[in-house]
Amino acid sequence: MRIQSLKIKNYRQYRDVTIDFSKKDKSDLQVFLGKNGIGKTNILNAINWCLYGDEPHLSDESTSLPILNTIAFQNAKENIPEEVEVQLTVLTDKGNPTIFSRIEPFLVRKNTIQSQKQQFKVIIQDKKLNNKILDKEKSERAIENFVPKTIREYFFFDGERLDNYFKVPGENIQNAIKQISKIDVLFQMRERIETISKSYKKEAGKVSTEINTLQSQLEEENSSLKLISYQLTETNTQYEISKKEKQKISEGLLKFPNVRDLETNKISLDQKIEENSRKLEEKKSKKTSILHKQFVLVTSLTALNSTIQMINEKRKKGEIPPFTDKEKLNYILKENFCGICGRELDFNSKKHIEEIIEKLPFSTKIATTLSNLEQPINMLISRISENKEELNEISQEIEEFEVSIENDDEILNDIKSKLANYDTEKIRDLERKRAAFEEASLAQKERIGRLTAKIDKIQEEVKNLNDKIAVEGKKNTKAKIFMQKVEFCDKAKEILTTTINQRLNEIREKIQEETNTIFFKLVWKKETFNQITIDDNYNVQITSCDTNLPMRGSLSKAENELLALSFTLALHKVSGFDAPILIDTPVARVSDDQRVNFGDVLAKISQDKQIILLFTPAEYSPDIMEVLEPEVSTKFIFEMTSDEKQTLITVVE
Repeated sequence: MRIQSLKIKNYRQYRDVTIDFSKKDKSDLQVFLGKNGIGKTNILNAINWCLYGDEPHLSDESTSLPILNTIAFQNAKENIPEEVEVQLTVLTDKGNPTIFSRIEPFLVRKNTIQSQKQQFKVIIQDKKLNNKILDKEKSERAIENFVPKTIREYFFFDGERLDNYFKVPGENIQNAIKQISKIDVLFQMRERIETISKSYKKEAGKVSTEINTLQSQLEEENSSLKLISYQLTETNTQYEISKKEKQKISEGLLKFPNVRDLETNKISLDQKIEENSRKLEEKKSKKTSILHKQFVLVTSLTALNSTIQMINEKRKKGEIPPFTDKEKLNYILKENFCGICGRELDFNSKKHIEEIIEKLPFSTKIATTLSNLEQPINMLISRISENKEELNEISQEIEEFEVSIENDDEILNDIKSKLANYDTEKIRDLERKRAAFEEASLAQKERIGRLTAKIDKIQEEVKNLNDKIAVEGKKNTKAKIFMQKVEFCDKAKEILTTTINQRLNEIREKIQEETNTIFFKLVWKKETFNQITIDDNYNVQITSCDTNLPMRGSLSKAENELLALSFTLALHKVSGFDAPILIDTPVARVSDDQRVNFGDVLAKISQDKQIILLFTPAEYSPDIMEVLEPEVSTKFIFEMTSDEKQTLITVVE
């Protein structure tokens, strides 16, 4: 897919311009040359306006000017509208043109401009050039199949805004991939099966009061689950944005020499405090658990010790002799025969037994109970002693963690104070913004935890209700047939869910593999980088060859742009994106020694994909020209008229 032509009428500096993009046999590299302020970036804005109705790359000066061309404004007649029109013609692989056209009429009255309703349409031409105008839904789908709005930053690059490349939420990339790779069809199928399953459950509910009641409860739980899941998705998105903004600011602060050491120490202390806080909470939780289990023992220690003391005193007085069965002794006296010794009692034996009985003030049951309690009580007292030692050890560790965190907090606050009081207003502003994002991310993280816990609880309840419905369905003969259909739908949903997850993971792994292949094929440093990783949320990271630590924040501008290009090309190849790449001021923030390397990369990419580059004359230096010229298909020059009211574009032959 490539851009065949771009027609601009009455749009800002452009009165009436048509740009035809020709192609060489082996390359498709389009080069524009123009001074700053002449309208070069408005080519990028014109394409965005045509497709999406906005202009994301306006300068501050442009925001105060109307979109209507100055000459058209001055020549306008009252009550006769002047139209701003941008038309983009795109060729598909089959060679069929798709025309995107946006028109916005303006009425000029007494030097005021009134915008009228915009008209947007997408036209498909067949081989005989017959036009077919698409309806609104198909038109929006055509835009998304060309360049999805949510990830357009990966197609329309602004060299002055390199930091925007990896600010796109991973969810946007994932959603675009679902659409382009047709995985969204599987999601639609799953939703359709869920709808059918619900209808079968309702039918079962009509023949079973119990199922109907359970089904009503299930619908309420599912509604709550849907709402909380949406809230969780939104909170996760906001959390990722806050985290990325915080990281971006931290990386930005590292660039200032006087702040580098403070910033490095701050990051290290943040991580240390977070880790120690986690361990502290674990120790406190363990201590609380031990105290809770031993609460009864600790509060009963005095009573336990008193009981043991009483047992010992009674034993010493002989009130608890080895044999304490009073009833047995009275029986021996009555029978005048000792069953233990096996002989009749004489006078002395009777007297001895009578003395023992007199010394037993307690009943047999009380004496036996006291004797039986002695060992368990001693074990409980011993356990308290053992736990006391463990509690002392944990308390010592807690105190050490608290002291460490307090000391680190003091150092951290001192660093924050120094950063906040730094002479440069820009750094103070960045520090304040980072603190705001840090506070926001903490609040969002806590909310994510609460929402996740709610979802887990609701999902458990949903499972229980589904199980109950299944049980009731087997009991009711009439409902049974409907529940069998529900079971079939559930199995189909499981298969679709597994397929979706496997396919998404497969695409992500292929994009990661392809990004690595492209980047390491094109990068000029061969011993610096280890590998590029892409997580499930499509966050891109690159690690150091020496330490295997993340280092994206340490990349040069050219390396960062190359990483973004590699990721974009991998997205195109694996997921089915086939749009061209347009880069405004491609080497604006690339150092001189890396410009040639980057130019060579762009020349190589143009052999597989249409590349449109917008240079200033200073950027298009002789060394860059030497690399690109052999691959250039068409070269365009921006020229401003002498009255400075419009810009013309001419082709260099």
